[in-house]
Amino acid sequence: MAWDVTYFDPMFDGPEGSALPRKEMRIFRSVVGEDRDAEGVAAELRGLGRRLIIKRPLKGPPLLPGAEFSQEGKAMRFDVYLPKA
Repeated sequence: MAWDVTYFDPMFDGPEGSALPRKEMRIFRSVVGEDRDAEGVAAELRGLGRRLIIKRPLKGPPLLPGAEFSQEGKAMRFDVYLPKA
């Protein structure tokens, strides 16, 4: 089965001084740890040649360079990467 879009939602830290995440998410993060390989995974997904959407914090840096465009919400941003021609 082939798909046209890949959506990648890596874990990222919230802003300093904000309210704590829900208890379930804090427990999950303590078990899983930090998401240190997000850039590598995103680069592999980018190499698939399909449209890639990466969820990022609104004011955070892009995970990969060269996003075609970004869609911003109140707290999140979605960076969109189109297939290379």
